[in-house]
Amino acid sequence: MKARRLRGTLPAMTRAGPFWLIALAGCGSDPVPAPADEPVPMVCDDGPGYSDDSVLPQHVGPVSARLLDTDGAPAAEGLLVQVCGVNVGANVCVNGEVRADGLTSVPTDHDIPKPAFKYGDGLVYGKVALLLPEPSDNVELDTLHVPLLPAVGAPVRGGATAESGGVRLVVDAGTTVEFDLLIYRTPEDQAFRARELPPEQFPALLDQGAGIELVFTLAPLETTLCPAAALEVPNSAGWEPGTQVEFLLQGLDIDRQPWAPYGAWAVFAEGEVEASGERIVTIDGGLPVVSNVGVRRR
Repeated sequence: MKARRLRGTLPAMTRAGPFWLIALAGCGSDPVPAPADEPVPMVCDDGPGYSDDSVLPQHVGPVSARLLDTDGAPAAEGLLVQVCGVNVGANVCVNGEVRADGLTSVPTDHDIPKPAFKYGDGLVYGKVALLLPEPSDNVELDTLHVPLLPAVGAPVRGGATAESGGVRLVVDAGTTVEFDLLIYRTPEDQAFRARELPPEQFPALLDQGAGIELVFTLAPLETTLCPAAALEVPNSAGWEPGTQVEFLLQGLDIDRQPWAPYGAWAVFAEGEVEASGERIVTIDGGLPVVSNVGVRRR
Protein backbone atom coordinates (compact mmCIF):
# COMPACT_ATOMS: atom_id res chain seq x y z
CA MET A 1 0.00 0.00 0.00
CA LYS A 2 1.16 3.51 -0.70
CA ALA A 3 1.51 5.59 2.45
CA ARG A 4 0.52 9.21 2.93
CA ARG A 5 2.07 11.31 5.68
CA LEU A 6 -0.19 13.68 7.52
CA ARG A 7 0.06 15.56 10.78
CA GLY A 8 -1.85 13.87 13.53
CA THR A 9 -2.60 16.95 15.65
CA LEU A 10 -4.43 19.23 13.24
CA PRO A 11 -8.20 19.71 13.24
CA ALA A 12 -10.34 18.76 10.24
CA MET A 13 -8.81 19.79 6.92
CA THR A 14 -10.29 20.12 3.45
CA ARG A 15 -9.05 19.26 -0.01
CA ALA A 16 -9.19 22.95 -0.80
CA GLY A 17 -6.26 23.69 1.46
CA PRO A 18 -4.36 20.76 3.03
CA PHE A 19 -1.25 21.44 5.03
CA TRP A 20 1.56 18.97 4.67
CA LEU A 21 4.34 18.33 7.13
CA ILE A 22 7.69 18.54 5.38
CA ALA A 23 10.66 16.96 7.09
CA LEU A 24 13.82 18.99 6.61
CA ALA A 25 17.11 17.20 6.37
CA GLY A 26 20.58 18.59 6.89
CA CYS A 27 23.37 18.52 4.39
CA GLY A 28 24.92 15.41 5.86
CA SER A 29 23.81 11.84 5.54
CA ASP A 30 21.98 11.77 8.90
CA PRO A 31 18.55 13.43 9.12
CA VAL A 32 18.10 16.30 11.53
CA PRO A 33 15.74 15.18 14.31
CA ALA A 34 12.54 17.19 14.73
CA PRO A 35 12.32 19.39 17.80
CA ALA A 36 10.72 17.69 20.77
CA ASP A 37 7.68 19.96 20.76
CA GLU A 38 6.73 19.21 17.13
CA PRO A 39 3.98 16.64 16.45
CA VAL A 40 5.04 13.19 15.35
CA PRO A 41 4.11 12.66 11.68
CA MET A 42 1.21 10.30 11.15
CA VAL A 43 1.50 7.78 8.34
CA CYS A 44 -1.71 6.51 6.78
CA ASP A 45 -2.28 4.08 3.94
CA ASP A 46 -3.66 5.32 0.64
CA GLY A 47 -5.31 1.95 0.14
CA PRO A 48 -4.33 -0.98 -2.07
CA GLY A 49 -5.75 0.73 -5.18
CA TYR A 50 -8.03 -1.02 -7.64
CA SER A 51 -7.81 1.09 -10.81
CA ASP A 52 -7.29 -0.94 -13.98
CA ASP A 53 -6.27 0.77 -17.21
CA SER A 54 -6.97 -2.39 -19.22
CA VAL A 55 -10.76 -2.13 -18.78
CA LEU A 56 -12.45 -2.16 -22.19
CA PRO A 57 -15.59 -0.15 -23.05
CA GLN A 58 -18.94 -1.82 -23.64
CA HIS A 59 -21.88 -0.29 -25.42
CA VAL A 60 -24.66 0.90 -23.11
CA GLY A 61 -28.12 1.78 -24.35
CA PRO A 62 -30.94 3.37 -22.33
CA VAL A 63 -31.13 2.43 -18.64
CA SER A 64 -34.46 2.68 -16.81
CA ALA A 65 -35.65 2.11 -13.24
CA ARG A 66 -38.23 3.13 -10.67
CA LEU A 67 -36.72 4.75 -7.58
CA LEU A 68 -38.44 4.50 -4.20
CA ASP A 69 -37.23 5.26 -0.70
CA THR A 70 -37.11 2.45 1.85
CA ASP A 71 -40.67 3.27 2.97
CA GLY A 72 -41.99 2.82 -0.57
CA ALA A 73 -42.53 6.47 -1.48
CA PRO A 74 -41.19 7.77 -4.83
CA ALA A 75 -37.77 9.38 -4.59
CA ALA A 76 -37.72 13.15 -4.88
CA GLU A 77 -38.60 14.55 -8.29
CA GLY A 78 -35.49 15.84 -10.03
CA LEU A 79 -33.09 13.57 -8.10
CA LEU A 80 -29.99 12.99 -10.23
CA VAL A 81 -29.22 9.53 -11.58
CA GLN A 82 -26.23 8.64 -13.74
CA VAL A 83 -24.66 5.98 -15.87
CA CYS A 84 -20.92 6.39 -15.32
CA GLY A 85 -17.84 4.38 -16.20
CA VAL A 86 -14.37 4.33 -14.76
CA ASN A 87 -11.87 6.96 -15.80
CA VAL A 88 -9.74 5.24 -18.45
CA GLY A 89 -8.37 8.06 -20.58
CA ALA A 90 -11.67 9.93 -20.56
CA ASN A 91 -14.65 9.38 -18.32
CA VAL A 92 -18.19 9.12 -19.69
CA CYS A 93 -21.15 10.04 -17.49
CA VAL A 94 -24.71 10.36 -18.78
CA ASN A 95 -27.24 12.05 -16.50
CA GLY A 96 -30.94 11.58 -15.95
CA GLU A 97 -33.55 12.70 -13.42
CA VAL A 98 -36.27 11.05 -11.38
CA ARG A 99 -39.86 11.96 -12.29
CA ALA A 100 -42.63 12.63 -9.80
CA ASP A 101 -43.78 9.00 -9.98
CA GLY A 102 -40.25 7.73 -9.25
CA LEU A 103 -39.59 6.56 -12.81
CA THR A 104 -36.34 7.46 -14.50
CA SER A 105 -34.57 6.70 -17.76
CA VAL A 106 -31.00 7.60 -18.68
CA PRO A 107 -30.71 8.09 -22.48
CA THR A 108 -27.39 6.32 -22.76
CA ASP A 109 -25.93 5.49 -26.18
CA HIS A 110 -22.20 5.29 -25.55
CA ASP A 111 -19.29 2.90 -25.23
CA ILE A 112 -18.41 3.04 -21.53
CA PRO A 113 -15.68 1.18 -19.59
CA LYS A 114 -17.18 -0.67 -16.59
CA PRO A 115 -20.54 1.17 -16.61
CA ALA A 116 -22.60 1.48 -13.45
CA PHE A 117 -26.01 2.96 -12.70
CA LYS A 118 -25.56 5.41 -9.81
CA TYR A 119 -28.57 6.71 -7.92
CA GLY A 120 -28.97 8.89 -4.84
CA ASP A 121 -26.95 12.02 -4.11
CA GLY A 122 -25.09 11.36 -0.83
CA LEU A 123 -26.85 14.42 0.62
CA VAL A 124 -30.58 13.84 1.00
CA TYR A 125 -30.38 10.18 0.02
CA GLY A 126 -27.71 7.53 0.23
CA LYS A 127 -25.81 6.88 -2.98
CA VAL A 128 -25.53 3.43 -4.57
CA ALA A 129 -23.75 2.08 -7.66
CA LEU A 130 -24.87 -0.99 -9.61
CA LEU A 131 -22.50 -2.41 -12.21
CA LEU A 132 -24.42 -3.07 -15.43
CA PRO A 133 -24.35 -6.51 -17.04
CA GLU A 134 -23.30 -7.29 -20.59
CA PRO A 135 -24.96 -6.81 -22.99
CA SER A 136 -26.26 -3.43 -21.88
CA ASP A 137 -28.17 -2.25 -24.91
CA ASN A 138 -31.44 -1.72 -23.05
CA VAL A 139 -31.31 -2.27 -19.29
CA GLU A 140 -34.49 -2.31 -17.20
CA LEU A 141 -33.62 -2.33 -13.49
CA ASP A 142 -37.21 -2.43 -12.23
CA THR A 143 -37.77 -1.03 -8.70
CA LEU A 144 -34.78 0.19 -6.69
CA HIS A 145 -34.89 1.42 -3.10
CA VAL A 146 -32.64 4.20 -1.86
CA PRO A 147 -32.39 5.15 1.84
CA LEU A 148 -33.48 8.63 2.85
CA LEU A 149 -30.70 9.97 5.07
CA PRO A 150 -31.47 11.74 8.35
CA ALA A 151 -32.10 15.45 7.87
CA VAL A 152 -29.62 16.35 10.63
CA GLY A 153 -26.26 14.67 11.17
CA ALA A 154 -23.42 14.71 13.68
CA PRO A 155 -20.14 16.63 13.27
CA VAL A 156 -17.11 14.59 12.22
CA ARG A 157 -14.15 15.72 14.29
CA GLY A 158 -11.22 14.28 16.18
CA GLY A 159 -11.86 13.01 19.67
CA ALA A 160 -15.63 12.62 19.16
CA THR A 161 -18.13 9.94 18.23
CA ALA A 162 -20.51 10.83 15.40
CA GLU A 163 -23.76 8.85 15.53
CA SER A 164 -26.56 8.70 12.99
CA GLY A 165 -29.16 6.12 12.05
CA GLY A 166 -27.79 3.76 14.70
CA VAL A 167 -24.28 3.87 13.15
CA ARG A 168 -21.38 5.23 15.22
CA LEU A 169 -18.15 6.64 13.79
CA VAL A 170 -15.56 6.76 16.58
CA VAL A 171 -12.88 9.30 15.63
CA ASP A 172 -9.64 9.42 17.61
CA ALA A 173 -8.25 12.69 18.91
CA GLY A 174 -5.80 14.18 16.41
CA THR A 175 -7.48 12.49 13.43
CA THR A 176 -7.19 14.35 10.17
CA VAL A 177 -10.52 14.67 8.36
CA GLU A 178 -10.72 15.76 4.72
CA PHE A 179 -14.06 16.54 3.07
CA ASP A 180 -14.90 16.71 -0.63
CA LEU A 181 -15.73 20.41 -0.85
CA LEU A 182 -17.08 20.12 -4.38
CA ILE A 183 -20.13 18.38 -2.91
CA TYR A 184 -20.07 19.03 0.83
CA ARG A 185 -19.62 22.79 1.18
CA THR A 186 -21.23 23.63 4.52
CA PRO A 187 -20.89 22.24 8.05
CA GLU A 188 -24.43 20.89 7.72
CA ASP A 189 -23.49 19.02 4.53
CA GLN A 190 -20.30 17.71 6.19
CA ALA A 191 -22.18 16.15 9.11
CA PHE A 192 -22.17 12.36 9.42
CA ARG A 193 -25.43 10.71 8.36
CA ALA A 194 -26.30 7.05 7.97
CA ARG A 195 -29.24 4.82 7.09
CA GLU A 196 -29.50 1.07 6.61
CA LEU A 197 -30.71 -0.44 3.34
CA PRO A 198 -32.92 -3.38 4.43
CA PRO A 199 -31.73 -6.76 3.05
CA GLU A 200 -35.13 -7.47 1.51
CA GLN A 201 -34.60 -4.35 -0.63
CA PHE A 202 -31.13 -5.26 -1.91
CA PRO A 203 -31.10 -4.96 -5.72
CA ALA A 204 -29.89 -8.01 -7.61
CA LEU A 205 -26.77 -6.25 -8.91
CA LEU A 206 -25.65 -4.85 -5.54
CA ASP A 207 -23.78 -7.82 -4.11
CA GLN A 208 -21.37 -8.58 -6.98
CA GLY A 209 -20.60 -11.95 -5.40
CA ALA A 210 -19.35 -10.50 -2.11
CA GLY A 211 -21.92 -12.21 0.10
CA ILE A 212 -23.04 -8.97 1.74
CA GLU A 213 -25.65 -9.49 4.47
CA LEU A 214 -26.08 -5.93 5.82
CA VAL A 215 -25.64 -2.60 4.03
CA PHE A 216 -25.44 0.92 5.46
CA THR A 217 -25.35 4.01 3.24
CA LEU A 218 -23.19 6.76 4.71
CA ALA A 219 -22.40 10.43 4.07
CA PRO A 220 -20.47 12.66 3.53
CA LEU A 221 -19.03 10.43 0.82
CA GLU A 222 -15.30 10.36 0.03
CA THR A 223 -14.44 11.93 3.41
CA THR A 224 -11.01 10.56 4.36
CA LEU A 225 -10.03 9.73 7.93
CA CYS A 226 -6.41 9.49 9.06
CA PRO A 227 -6.07 7.34 11.07
CA ALA A 228 -9.04 5.19 10.09
CA ALA A 229 -11.99 5.46 12.49
CA ALA A 230 -13.62 2.67 14.47
CA LEU A 231 -17.11 1.83 13.27
CA GLU A 232 -20.16 0.40 15.04
CA VAL A 233 -23.40 -0.62 13.32
CA PRO A 234 -26.68 -2.03 14.66
CA ASN A 235 -26.97 -5.80 14.81
CA SER A 236 -30.22 -5.65 12.87
CA ALA A 237 -29.78 -9.27 11.73
CA GLY A 238 -29.86 -10.55 15.32
CA TRP A 239 -26.56 -12.46 15.13
CA GLU A 240 -25.29 -14.08 18.30
CA PRO A 241 -22.77 -12.21 20.53
CA GLY A 242 -19.22 -13.01 19.48
CA THR A 243 -20.15 -13.69 15.84
CA GLN A 244 -17.10 -12.84 13.70
CA VAL A 245 -17.68 -10.57 10.70
CA GLU A 246 -15.94 -8.65 7.95
CA PHE A 247 -16.64 -5.04 7.08
CA LEU A 248 -16.53 -4.10 3.38
CA LEU A 249 -16.59 -0.84 1.43
CA GLN A 250 -18.39 -0.28 -1.86
CA GLY A 251 -16.26 1.57 -4.40
CA LEU A 252 -17.89 4.74 -5.73
CA ASP A 253 -14.67 6.41 -6.93
CA ILE A 254 -14.31 6.33 -10.73
CA ASP A 255 -10.65 7.28 -10.78
CA ARG A 256 -8.11 5.90 -8.29
CA GLN A 257 -10.52 3.46 -6.58
CA PRO A 258 -8.23 3.43 -3.52
CA TRP A 259 -10.17 1.18 -1.13
CA ALA A 260 -12.57 -0.84 -3.29
CA PRO A 261 -13.16 -1.57 -6.97
CA TYR A 262 -15.70 0.68 -8.65
CA GLY A 263 -19.19 -0.68 -8.06
CA ALA A 264 -17.89 -3.66 -6.07
CA TRP A 265 -16.81 -4.44 -2.50
CA ALA A 266 -13.55 -4.94 -0.62
CA VAL A 267 -12.78 -5.80 3.03
CA PHE A 268 -11.43 -2.94 5.14
CA ALA A 269 -11.80 -4.31 8.70
CA GLU A 270 -12.69 -7.32 10.80
CA GLY A 271 -15.24 -7.16 13.58
CA GLU A 272 -17.58 -9.00 15.88
CA VAL A 273 -20.96 -8.78 17.54
CA GLU A 274 -20.37 -7.29 20.98
CA ALA A 275 -21.38 -9.07 24.19
CA SER A 276 -24.73 -7.29 24.50
CA GLY A 277 -25.70 -8.49 21.02
CA GLU A 278 -26.91 -5.01 20.11
CA ARG A 279 -24.04 -3.80 17.95
CA ILE A 280 -21.40 -5.00 15.50
CA VAL A 281 -18.02 -3.32 16.02
CA THR A 282 -14.68 -3.19 14.24
CA ILE A 283 -11.86 -4.93 16.16
CA ASP A 284 -9.07 -4.97 13.56
CA GLY A 285 -8.88 -2.07 11.11
CA GLY A 286 -11.17 0.92 10.72
CA LEU A 287 -13.05 3.06 8.23
CA PRO A 288 -10.49 4.96 6.08
CA VAL A 289 -13.01 6.76 3.86
CA VAL A 290 -16.75 7.33 4.09
CA SER A 291 -18.64 5.16 1.60
CA ASN A 292 -21.32 2.48 1.69
CA VAL A 293 -20.48 -0.21 4.23
CA GLY A 294 -21.41 -3.86 3.96
CA VAL A 295 -21.14 -6.57 6.64
CA ARG A 296 -20.90 -10.33 6.21
CA ARG A 297 -20.25 -13.18 8.63
CA ARG A 298 -16.86 -14.88 8.46
